[in-house]
Parts: sequence; structure tokens; C-alpha cells
Amino acid sequence: MTNKIECVAEPATTGLKHLSRIARFYDSEIDGYDNGYSTPLCQAEDEVLVHLIQDMVGSKVVDAGCGTGDFLKYFQPTEYVGFDISHQMVKTAQQKYGGTFMVADMHHLSLPNDYFDTLVSFYGPMSYSLNPQALIQEFTRVVKPGGSLIVMPYTKRSGEAQKSSILEKKVLTGDYSTATNPNIEKVFYSTEMLKELFKGFADVRIVGINFAANGIEYADGILQSMLKKEPISAEFYRNYMLWELENIEEKNRPVEYARHALVTARKPGKSEP
Repeated sequence: MTNKIECVAEPATTGLKHLSRIARFYDSEIDGYDNGYSTPLCQAEDEVLVHLIQDMVGSKVVDAGCGTGDFLKYFQPTEYVGFDISHQMVKTAQQKYGGTFMVADMHHLSLPNDYFDTLVSFYGPMSYSLNPQALIQEFTRVVKPGGSLIVMPYTKRSGEAQKSSILEKKVLTGDYSTATNPNIEKVFYSTEMLKELFKGFADVRIVGINFAANGIEYADGILQSMLKKEPISAEFYRNYMLWELENIEEKNRPVEYARHALVTARKPGKSEP
């Protein structure tokens, strides 16, 4: 595994092709997207995420790569704007939640400087940027000094799944994952890569979520088919993943071996009273 972040300075036409490819893919996934991420394990991952970030989410939030808007299932900020490159994702988010959702390239947010309390980008959008330094600069621009960035890029584990057999993918990323489409170039991250990218920020924390739960899910699927048993509950997976976080030393759980990476950081400077 390499820890170097490869930044591709793309000509405008190539960049547009990359964005168009992402948009077409997510447009094509819309019919099965919410259902694919509604399993007990995925619900549990959401609950663990909320547990880890609930004290960092402010009243004004921008959501980059908002998908179908499910941030609003868990948080109700007084001001919220969601952006996504996929027209179908934005359309579905508006149907589900109303509010402000827009189609846009997350590298160019049509938002004022130093305005939002929090920027979130959940479950992978950041990895579609081939120039992550420029992306983080844009994310930082729209957040107040002292405000929070909460991002979840794809991990090296998802990169391995992209090259793996169907069975290996089940263990690494589950039955459904948009992370493993091999036709769209992405950046897959390790702990060291993320430390380098966020080295200018305050209160940086880099955490892996779900190191072994997909393996449990896969074994449980076999037992369900053999014994006609009920699937393991979201509560079990949530408690197991919280146990991982509380009982395995952080040095022994680098994010490249987790299903998800979570980075929380604060923009340097003091927030206004």
C-alpha cells in the first residue's frame, strides 16, 4: 500500500468527463440505492457515526455529496444545504426531505466564505476528487474559523474490494457498495495519507468504523440460508462496532483496514461569539 496522495491536475475536458462519469453512475443507481444501504449493518454504521459526531454538528450545515439526503434523518440543523453531482440523487433527496438540495461539483460550492458551522461529507464523496488538496481547501473556505469538517473518504480496504472476487467483496464491503465500481477513478485512503492531508487543522481525529462486522454479516447470511434464522440485528452490530472503538488500541486499527474512515477536524482560528 502506498501512502502518497496522487493528485491529478486534469485539463478541463478530462475533469468534466470524470464528473460526468460519476453523475451517470449515481443516476443509474438511484432505484436500488436507499434499499442497498438499509441493511441492519448499514443502519448500525449510521448509528455509530451519529454517536461519534453528534457534538460537532452545528446549526448551519453544508453537505457535500449529499446523496439522497439522509443526513437529515439524524440531524435537524436550522440551516442546511446539500450538494450532489447526481441529478437523480438530488431529486430523490428533495422528495424525501424538502429543503435545499443542489446539483453541483463539490470543488466549486456556490457559497460564501466563512459561513457554515459544519461541513459534512459522508460515505465516500471525497474519494472521487482527484485533487484532494484543492477539495479540502474549498471545504475549508465555506466553514467559519473554529468550525468543523466531518468527512468520510473511502479506505484502502474498499480499493482492495474493487479488485477482488465477489466473495471477497462481501467480506470487505458487503453485498452492495458503490465504492467498488472499477470504471471511476478514485483515491483510497490510509491513516497516514489523511494525517498528511489534514496536518494544518486543529483537533484532528481519524477513526476507522467497522473492522470485522462485514465478516460477521457474511457468516450470518450463510447461517440464515442454512437454518432459516432471523438476521442479526442492527443493535448487535452497533454494540460490536462500539466495542471495537473502545477496546482495540487506536494504533492497532488504522483506517485502511476498516470499512469506513471518519475524519473530524476544526478550521484554524476562533469562532465568532
